[in-house]
Amino acid sequence: MRWGHFGYFGDADPTCYPTWHSQLAPLVGQPNYEASISSGCALNAAGDIPCNPEALRAAAEQQLQASGLPEWPSSQALSADVYALARNIQSEVGASTAETRVALAETTVNQAAQRGQTVSQLVLTSHSGLFGEIQGGSTGRWTSSSQDPSFLAAIIANFVLSGQSNNFTGGGNDQDGWEYQKYFPSIPNVINNYAMCCDQKGCATPVPNGCFWVGLLPGVDHYRLAVLKRYPFSYASTDGQALIQRALQAYANPGYVNGIATNRPVWPADMPVCSSDSGGDNSTDMALIPPPSDSSGADPGSDAQDPGPDRASGSPWGVFWHYATIAGAIVGLGLLGYGAYYYTRKRAAVALGRHKKPTRRRRMLSEWTEENPDSWEDTINGFAVIVRPNADLNPQRKFEGLLDDGTGFRRIFTGNTIARVKSGVEKYANKHKPVDREDVETKRVYREMKRHEVKP
Repeated sequence: MRWGHFGYFGDADPTCYPTWHSQLAPLVGQPNYEASISSGCALNAAGDIPCNPEALRAAAEQQLQASGLPEWPSSQALSADVYALARNIQSEVGASTAETRVALAETTVNQAAQRGQTVSQLVLTSHSGLFGEIQGGSTGRWTSSSQDPSFLAAIIANFVLSGQSNNFTGGGNDQDGWEYQKYFPSIPNVINNYAMCCDQKGCATPVPNGCFWVGLLPGVDHYRLAVLKRYPFSYASTDGQALIQRALQAYANPGYVNGIATNRPVWPADMPVCSSDSGGDNSTDMALIPPPSDSSGADPGSDAQDPGPDRASGSPWGVFWHYATIAGAIVGLGLLGYGAYYYTRKRAAVALGRHKKPTRRRRMLSEWTEENPDSWEDTINGFAVIVRPNADLNPQRKFEGLLDDGTGFRRIFTGNTIARVKSGVEKYANKHKPVDREDVETKRVYREMKRHEVKP
């Protein structure tokens, strides 16, 4: 089963090591290559290496030239970029496979190019301008350079910067490490956050070009080093969702033992070397990942290296957006289904003659309008009421409603139809109490007496 061909990777290679595997792999684990190029400068409480970077480079150059290693002639200089990258390799992935160190180095080189910086500028970026641990914020260090490099780290840094790694990662320009459950309790969250925001902690607004895992790379433990790349499509696109699903499957069964992922890929020592490097997708067969084991208890190996707080997990924005999208789709389908049901029911009611079945009041009003097209009179709640046409009214108010509340008829409602005026008169009559005619006459006589009363 092949993975990773979505039109942006290039042709997938057979399962094999890169062409330079036979050149670098034999050096891994050799004491004279894994020995440290000591700087004599320790990390301080602020997370910085409190020594001048140029002085550290010059001291490392002398040690490399005096090492006698065939990969570093005594006359070869050590550039600032190579030294910075060597520290970065050692600090991020330590004593790992040659492919893992090369992959890490390529992501740093590509990240620097993306930002328009040199490698040393990227690694040293901080308020202090020193080597040290990862620092947050726009002025902090993007990657760690807190440890003195090994001789092999310097050799690999020079190898990558000279272009000999042949784009092993296919343009990978970001990296992370997800082997520790303590810092990454939910790897799917982090995968989604990178896809939406190119940031493990997530963001409020998804970016148009997401960062996705590039796939399995031969010789690379993808739990220890997850290589990512910014692709020309978003989290929500078809290609984006396909890449997310590929990553979710690859990281589905970490098999944590004592908080460390143990279901690592197994790369056979006798796996063949590729005849050429494609510089594209080197992702390989998912069968290289061993099956989940509930009782392994195996030692995670010498590659286990606590990444510290630099790789702490971020917010659950990825899961939030994922489930928000699902909820929105469910609501949309529900509204669509209800609309179809309502429309079908309405059409069926019309066909069966039951559409808007008239009420008793509507039937009586309709019958009265047909029998008395010009006028109407009645007694409602003790009131005498009349509805009649009136040519003197506005054409839009050609009917008037009169009501006798005990003092004589008076107009209380007008309208352009008899039915409308009758409805208004009915409402008024039902809301008011008729006036007692005798009481009205008594009050009229009393007012007349008061008006003619002679004052002393």
